[in-house]
Amino acid sequence: MLHNTLLTAVLLSCATAAAQTCPDQVVRLVPARVELGPVVDCSGVSFEWNGVRLGQHTQGCPLFALITPAHHTTEYRQGSDTYTQPDGRVEQLLVRFTCTASTFLFIRIGATCSHNDQQVLRGVTTYSQFACDRELRTGALPTSG
Repeated sequence: MLHNTLLTAVLLSCATAAAQTCPDQVVRLVPARVELGPVVDCSGVSFEWNGVRLGQHTQGCPLFALITPAHHTTEYRQGSDTYTQPDGRVEQLLVRFTCTASTFLFIRIGATCSHNDQQVLRGVTTYSQFACDRELRTGALPTSG
């Protein structure tokens, strides 16, 4: 009985291996991306008198930035004889900014755009690429001898 069970397991394993073929998957680098949200004015007071200008120039301050680090994704490429497997995750971040005013005697004299907080939005899976074994490329099992 044990001999029949073992023989059945070996035959099923061989049939499964014979049915597999190389998926022809390759990795593709997705470059890092930063997307800025709406930009608000973040400037101080500007005063000009007799050609002399005092104050700060106008600058924009994004309300947020969505940051996706560089990572590898998978795609099909016929004849590549490769496959991919997940090898980690990178975190997509949402970073919020605040326009902070500088004052002197209750008079706004400037402002700076500063980092307020950040949160992880989601994890993005990154992949590695490997060469297929001969058995996967041909769909045939190795023969001894």
